[in-house]
Amino acid sequence: MQLFYFHSQRIDRLLHSNFWMFETSVWLHTIGRSLIAVFIPILLLVSGFSLDTVILYYFFYFMIDVFLNFLARLFIIKFGARICIIIATLATIVFFVILSQISNSDSLVFLGILALLAAIYDSFYWVSHLFLFMEIEKKEKNTKVGTGFLYAIRKFGTLLGPIVGALFLIFISEDALIFVSILFFVISVIPLFRLKQVNDKPKEVIPLSIKKFNSSDRFVFVNHFIWSMHRVAESTIWPIFIFVVFETIQSVAAISIIASITSIIFSYFSGFFSKRKTHFLILLGASIVLIIWIMRMFFHVPIFYYISVVVVGFVTLFISIPLDRNIFKIGSKNNPLNVSTIRNSASMFAGFIFFGIILLLVNIFQTSFIIASLSVFGLIVILTLFRKKYSLS
Repeated sequence: MQLFYFHSQRIDRLLHSNFWMFETSVWLHTIGRSLIAVFIPILLLVSGFSLDTVILYYFFYFMIDVFLNFLARLFIIKFGARICIIIATLATIVFFVILSQISNSDSLVFLGILALLAAIYDSFYWVSHLFLFMEIEKKEKNTKVGTGFLYAIRKFGTLLGPIVGALFLIFISEDALIFVSILFFVISVIPLFRLKQVNDKPKEVIPLSIKKFNSSDRFVFVNHFIWSMHRVAESTIWPIFIFVVFETIQSVAAISIIASITSIIFSYFSGFFSKRKTHFLILLGASIVLIIWIMRMFFHVPIFYYISVVVVGFVTLFISIPLDRNIFKIGSKNNPLNVSTIRNSASMFAGFIFFGIILLLVNIFQTSFIIASLSVFGLIVILTLFRKKYSLS
């Protein structure tokens, strides 16, 4: 009985720990977001907006987001990360309300408002969220396992979302889907206020400058920036391409479901990969992703489109988890808020460049695939050239 009591108390402390309170919030938020996020460009297309207009929307979204990351940092310093997450949640709620009412007859100003709201959400939520995660997971010995849990929990939420979202869009209505998403957003904020002894403001305010980081840290950020080019293409352009080819919401939902199942299976275990093999695994993963992007340009077979999602979803973990793990390590020895700001700014700047190039050229999909291929190839080249000078653990 005493042994049972000891373990039950230990489990209770674990489930009510800051880590699990934080991850519960992330999980609920992820479900709310993934219910509809993958369908955002599709809903714009269905509303009558042209593909070029949708690309323009993403260009402005990423451009605004780059600058708002620094505003989010200032808000966290003054008001705290939890308040900023509430601001982000309100912004995304208003975003989806407007999205449900918009049509191609509306002025482009409405798309500009959507881009602004989306940028407020992304910058305020992710800078705050990454900052809180680094504050909670400060012990380096937990970072490797924690990052695996982080991916597994989020991917499980991402798996549920598209399935339910597609069912709502097909059998009920877009308005009902938006209502359910908003409900999850609101509930997700509650666990954040149950965090104990966690300061959601930085203890020390250090001026933000990339020059304050050593060369090995900057190497990590550069690799993250380059890899984000692929992530933008995979998460945004590829679903649009699938919709244009198959013209069904189910086909788009299938992409997220397949990718999520693949990631759930492997994400936790990938957190235990040997540090000595990290560099090799990143190069292996990047090489496979490069081959997939090249094949997507030449193999126009429907079954291959979905097989490629499985492969990319698996090998992406070889790259994304080590890169994020190294960024979290940088945060543990530097100012976590500055690190989270630079990390998200690098991601969004990559998207800004990506869509900026697409706007200048004619063939959107072919150009996107080429940019994604070149970015992955660039990652391979940089990791190979600087392998002896810098190492990723």
